[in-house]
Amino acid sequence: MSLLRKASIVTTPTSYENGKILSVKPVPSLGSELVTNGDFATDSDWTLGTGWTISGGAANQDGSNGILRQSNVAPLNTKF
Repeated sequence: MSLLRKASIVTTPTSYENGKILSVKPVPSLGSELVTNGDFATDSDWTLGTGWTISGGAANQDGSNGILRQSNVAPLNTKF
């Protein structure tokens, strides 16, 4: 476990004020967004399986157990 996850126990002082140690936990930097058209503005960039539709900024499924996916975002059959 990294020290940052135990920030309440181990901190790196970033400044001092009135006899107090002030410490700020760094915000992790994430990579670029992998999902294209994630707001479902259109049905482009999505593979719509059985029962899926995209309209009005939403992806909708009719209960027929199909899949909705994008290519090249994550390996198939990978759980996150």
